Amino acid sequence: MRCTVGLASLVLFASFSTSSTRARQQPTPTPTPAAPQSSPAAQPTPTPAPQATPAPAPATPKANQRPVVTSRPAPEPFDGATVEQMAAQCVTLQTDTGEIELEMLPEVAPEAVRNFLNLSATGAFDTTTFSRVVTDFVIQGGNLSTREKVTVELARRSRRTIPDEPSEVRHVRGIVSM
Repeated sequence: MRCTVGLASLVLFASFSTSSTRARQQPTPTPTPAAPQSSPAAQPTPTPAPQATPAPAPATPKANQRPVVTSRPAPEPFDGATVEQMAAQCVTLQTDTGEIELEMLPEVAPEAVRNFLNLSATGAFDTTTFSRVVTDFVIQGGNLSTREKVTVELARRSRRTIPDEPSEVRHVRGIVSM
């Protein structure tokens, strides 16, 4: 959502800048005084030829211009994994109060499982905290911004989206959802 707002602001700014630039570049017509008509033999004064506008100088690159990123992100460990390969994985959460072992259900939500396994295998969840703990109800965690160290690559990775995968699995005790 933040990116969309930034893009909208950028578009509005660009639109505003373009229209105000055009307004400045258009010549303003100046009224010419009428020549006195004293005698029928009077010659009209010649109008000066319009002067050519010099071509704008080529734009010089900004000194602090950002480099253009042309490389694609490196493939992640489970990008090509089959449902069977992902089902064979178990993830263990190590907490201050003990370990929590998670079983994957890729036959129900393959892209959510693939995303979770990729984030886990690359260490994205290391040092994150549980941001919400309600006794006998829910434990909520995995917010990458709670990490001790957030890198540019991790911030870029956290913007990826996965498709919605509705299923018949109920949210009962022991179910982990993304």
